Amino acid sequence: MKYLILVILLSICSDCYSQKNYPDSSCLKVVYEIKRQGWKMDSLGKEGYRLGNYEKFLKCNSAYLYPDFLLNYIGKPNETWSTDDATSYIFYFGQKQLLNGHTQYKFLSFKVTSPENFVTKIEQGLIER
Repeated sequence: MKYLILVILLSICSDCYSQKNYPDSSCLKVVYEIKRQGWKMDSLGKEGYRLGNYEKFLKCNSAYLYPDFLLNYIGKPNETWSTDDATSYIFYFGQKQLLNGHTQYKFLSFKVTSPENFVTKIEQGLIER
C-alpha cells in the first residue's frame, strides 16, 4: 500500500523531480569535456583545439551556467567586455593574419547579465585587432 501511494505521488508531482529546474547537463558536460581535453592549452586559438570544439558551446543550453564555474574550468578569457547590464567573456578560437598587418580573431562570447548572474547567451563573432 505504501508503495502504491508513493507511485501515485511521484506521478502527480513529476515536475517536482524533473531536471528542468536544475542546470542543463549538456553545457556542464561540454565544460568538463573541454577542460579535460586542453581548451586552456590553446589560449590564443592558434593550435586548432578550440576551433575544432567551439561549436559544442553554441549547441548547448546555457541555462544556469555560472561564470565562476565556467572560468574556473576553461580558464581566463582573452577579453572581457562590460556594459551597465552585462559582461561578455571573450574566448578566441581561431585567428588569421591579414594583409594589412592586423589579426582577425574568431571568438566565442559568453554573455552574463545582471541580476541573473549566469550565462544568458553564447554567440560567435569576428573581430580585427
